[in-house]
Amino acid sequence: MFVENGVLDFVLEAAKDENQKKPFFLILDEMNLSYVERYFSDFLSAMESKEAVTLHPEGDG
Repeated sequence: MFVENGVLDFVLEAAKDENQKKPFFLILDEMNLSYVERYFSDFLSAMESKEAVTLHPEGDG
């Protein structure tokens, strides 16, 4: 199931070259009520290992 909530669009906008010097903030409310590791395990692992994070397949859509 895919839920469109605008987060991917936000991250892609922040990643554009022309926005590299602009601050972008994503606030995740009520994260203290969930297990962060469950939802972000792949992302946290990539951050620790400095590997690329694939958000979506290139060229699809």
